[in-house]
Amino acid sequence: MLARLPRPFAVLFALAFAAALAWCFATPSQAIVKAAPGNYTDMQLYREITARMDKGESYYAAATAQQRLHDYPTKPFVTVRLPTLYWLAHTFGWLRLGTLEIALLLANAALWPLAMPGPLTRAERGAIGFAVFLGGLACASPALTPMSETWCGLLIGLATALTLWRKAPWWLPLACIAAALTVRELAFAFVPLAAAFAWADGRRRELVAWGMLAVFFAAGLFFHAQAVAGHVLPGDLSSPGWSSGLGLRGLLQALVGTTLLQQLARGPAMALALLPLLGWLALEWRAGRFVLLCLAGYALAIALFPRPDNFYWGFLLLPTWAAGLALVPRGAWQLGRAISRR
Repeated sequence: MLARLPRPFAVLFALAFAAALAWCFATPSQAIVKAAPGNYTDMQLYREITARMDKGESYYAAATAQQRLHDYPTKPFVTVRLPTLYWLAHTFGWLRLGTLEIALLLANAALWPLAMPGPLTRAERGAIGFAVFLGGLACASPALTPMSETWCGLLIGLATALTLWRKAPWWLPLACIAAALTVRELAFAFVPLAAAFAWADGRRRELVAWGMLAVFFAAGLFFHAQAVAGHVLPGDLSSPGWSSGLGLRGLLQALVGTTLLQQLARGPAMALALLPLLGWLALEWRAGRFVLLCLAGYALAIALFPRPDNFYWGFLLLPTWAAGLALVPRGAWQLGRAISRR
């Protein structure tokens, strides 16, 4: 897409992107606010909820009681996670679920090189698989298995790759998103986008299936809300809302905080988190418009709507976002070609 830019727009984009990279080294870091006081973490919360279920409590009783015990909000109902992941952990154990999470990461790393559109070289496709694996490595960490956002990111990544891969049947992405929706409602943004593409391409059967998924999800969310309401007490805490609006800085810090980039200094880490944008824009719009719109939608949501402590929403973009890092040389070449064109 960058290769098709008129020369003035290519120059403006290059200047803006260079300024953004320089800003990564100059901007002060925004401190991440903890969701709960002390050293108690969300991972401990979810594991202790499951432990209470192992002792015979129902999920909703255990979740609301444990959140109340550690000063977590229980209002509105979305502050209590959907029960699927914790029912599975109660049934099969966190260790088996961790193995499944690793399998999902490996499936992403294997599928993305095949699914990526355009005439890419073998080296580029190999680099894409490696970048996806490294970008999603934190998602498969055993310590983070109870975090629903890691599962969402891996399933959204698989669904996006399957949508791009022409050999995949249309129902496979739908199955991945259906699974993601049982874990976290944030995966729903994929549904209207996929339905819009199905409608534009005249795929009526697929359009109906996405519509039915939306209906079933709305019904499930309604019953979840009712179940939570039955265990909420008048004195329970309410969430302060989701409107921090940290912008580009919030997005980049979310990506840094959910990848191996957190091991680097702040400036280089944020710059490396921004670079995949240049790679993703190297795709032709017609071939890559679905993935570009999908990434843009989730990136915009992370930039505008989370609380200051919701940096873990960065997992929603992973490991897909990391694939763009392998395309940075192609993007730089296209941009240089557009600038040099008479």
